[in-house]
Amino acid sequence: MPKKYLVGVGVVRGFVDDRLLFVGKTLIDTSMEISTSSTEIRGGQGNSLLAEYFHDSALNITITEAQFLLPVLALNVGVTQSTMGGKIFGSEEITLTGSSGTLTKVNAAQIASVSGAAKNVYIEYDGEYYSIPLTGNTFSVASTPIPANSTLCVAYLYNNANSETYIIPANYVPSRLHLYITVKLSGDSAGEGFIGEETIEIPIFQLSGSQTISMTADGVANTSLSGKAITFDDAGACESSGHYAKITETLYNKNWYDGVNALAISGGDFEMKVGENATMKVYAIKGNNSFLVDNSQLTFESSDSQYASVGANTGIVSADSAGDTLITAYITEKPTIEVSATLTVSD
Repeated sequence: MPKKYLVGVGVVRGFVDDRLLFVGKTLIDTSMEISTSSTEIRGGQGNSLLAEYFHDSALNITITEAQFLLPVLALNVGVTQSTMGGKIFGSEEITLTGSSGTLTKVNAAQIASVSGAAKNVYIEYDGEYYSIPLTGNTFSVASTPIPANSTLCVAYLYNNANSETYIIPANYVPSRLHLYITVKLSGDSAGEGFIGEETIEIPIFQLSGSQTISMTADGVANTSLSGKAITFDDAGACESSGHYAKITETLYNKNWYDGVNALAISGGDFEMKVGENATMKVYAIKGNNSFLVDNSQLTFESSDSQYASVGANTGIVSADSAGDTLITAYITEKPTIEVSATLTVSD
């Protein structure tokens, strides 16, 4: 068996139902922690340890995105939709005509108020800040110490239709996602490169709802997408307690039948009545393990089709007339591995 090393960070894909919300390709952390707690069961003389009861299992995921992704931040607070448009600050360098100035980059309808109805421009002059009302697109500094005909940097708040706005609710429930994490596997041979990948599927991923945005002079703000897996109930499984995740390993140069040394037909020899149909179940044996093979990977044959026929790649047997026939199944891409069972058809 080749040596395999799980290397680097993964690529994360987040879904709600079947709708892809994001793909994280510039991650700096995709860590998974599986944990459980235990309670000792003690008794008898000396109160010796008899067993342990395990409980409170958990699967925690830490995902950190190097980029600042506002839609991901919004998911942490339970928001999946944005609105177009939003209020932002703009500025212009304006040379006054006397005491008057005119904005040229925005029109009067775009100007917004900070918190009320007033629409102002904001000017810093000589260490002081002035909020000056707008009339349409024009303003006057006549009531301030600002000299006539000055050249000024004038700021204002306006509505930008090209912006995108997410609202952070005061009372929120973090989103739940269907998460896939794909991480590369590396080999140990020179020049081998990546030999495969692990795909981690978390059907119900509950975001933590916590996000720290560090905006420092020498820093880069990252986006957190951390949380924990919620139990996913296995449909139709009476005794199952559900599962948190599935991990699927794919080796690029590996075939499913590598290492398979035999096939087995479920039930062995079998009987059918004329007119009946049945689907073959074939198991592959690999070492001490066995698994059900998808019939599309097999080829089926009937030794005498007058008694029964079988779909070449479906394994569906049709009983046509009374008699015996041999049903054979073999691996399509490795026909030397085969198995047969006798079918007896009766009226």
